[in-house]
Amino acid sequence: MRVVVFGVGGFYRKRKTVFDGVDVVCYLDNNYAGDALAELNVLAPEFICEYKYDVVVIMTDRFLDEITKQLLQLGCPKEKILSYNEFVSLMQQMGEKQCCMKIYYGADNQQNGSGKKVLLVSHDLSLTGAPIVLFYAAVNMKKMGYDVFVLSAFDGKLRERYTKQGITVFIDDSIIVGNIWLNRFLEYFDCCMVNTVTLHRLVECLDSLSIPTIWWLHEGEDIYNVEKIDAREKNAFRNISVYGVGRVACNTYRHYYHGNCKSLLYGIPNEESNRMIIKDGKVRLAMVGAIQKRKGQDILLDALSYISPEERRSMEVYIVGSTLVERNYADMIKKRAEDFSEVIMLDEMNHHDINDIYEKIDILVCTSREDPMPVVITEAFSKGIPCIVSTQTGSSEYITDGVNGFLVEPNPRLVANKITAIMKMDKEEIEKIGKKGYEIYRDKFSLPVFYSNLNVALCNLLD
Repeated sequence: MRVVVFGVGGFYRKRKTVFDGVDVVCYLDNNYAGDALAELNVLAPEFICEYKYDVVVIMTDRFLDEITKQLLQLGCPKEKILSYNEFVSLMQQMGEKQCCMKIYYGADNQQNGSGKKVLLVSHDLSLTGAPIVLFYAAVNMKKMGYDVFVLSAFDGKLRERYTKQGITVFIDDSIIVGNIWLNRFLEYFDCCMVNTVTLHRLVECLDSLSIPTIWWLHEGEDIYNVEKIDAREKNAFRNISVYGVGRVACNTYRHYYHGNCKSLLYGIPNEESNRMIIKDGKVRLAMVGAIQKRKGQDILLDALSYISPEERRSMEVYIVGSTLVERNYADMIKKRAEDFSEVIMLDEMNHHDINDIYEKIDILVCTSREDPMPVVITEAFSKGIPCIVSTQTGSSEYITDGVNGFLVEPNPRLVANKITAIMKMDKEEIEKIGKKGYEIYRDKFSLPVFYSNLNVALCNLLD
């Protein structure tokens, strides 16, 4: 089968092994034309007419409709255009992609063999919000006496942290779409905990197998749209207990599935902080998170344009995050940031480096258009960093404006007004608000609170 691959960005790089042994005749991308990849040039889409192919596989999860329309305009037959999930299913049906599960055993293979076997399932093992908080859940379950295993569609830096904890990790990208072999594998476990909406097909499979399962949701409406999940008229599940990280995640699930969804907030460690108040006349703000429209970096930059140049001279603004999620949007943000000398753009950072940013800033800013429960805000709470938080986040339900944080609608002029008002406050007064914000972390997101709530959920599942 001759394949054209459309898209060689981050989505492709995580999943490129699916094309091992496949006859890829060319790679296309709207943004990468001319780059070298696998001894082939990445071409502009217009060159597709020069190749003979059986299918075109779109390797992105956010622009399927737009790219499909583009390919149709270029003369590609509709029946030859496949999404990544459709391609994996086709390969399995043709027998060209058998089980390719990789196994990484935990240190000393420390499963004790006496507890119930629990499988935690993640869409990837990156050092990002949802995968990280699932890791903390795994560590706690192991301490509680469960035999814990982890299954992930894609590998990542988190895998080594699991194996150091004595937890065996399985990697298999077919869990995104499911297969017969996977069903037999799942039946080995007493219960499962599946992380994120992305794995909704696997959840449907688990429900049919009658395996007690917790589905732990972290997403808002945009991911449901990406996954093309249609709203159901009634609850579709019999054996699935659904939990969400707060109001936004729970309400979004109820809208699409019309089933019960209870709140299960995540927990993160309380790491020692060496923050110091720098009295040099500057106010330092940071916005941390992937550069994408949902996160609203453009709202912050537009807000800066409403603040006078004189006031901006007393500011430092750090915008930190990966530019690979939405490349066109990220390019726009980088170009827009060049208009402001006080803005410092930084790429995605590891845990150690982001802590260096936390230690020097006065305020964390979140202007998200939608964000169910951003871990970055919780991290700021845990360090006593005052936060300006969008009302469209789940975190906002725990904040009283001006008492334990600052609330603002994700509107540039309102954000500008909020920032300038805070800049007129004494730094010690701002820090007092940050200390009250720490109480949100202590009472809602600390590991002891999370572990207690998780234990209740597991007991209810297995009763």
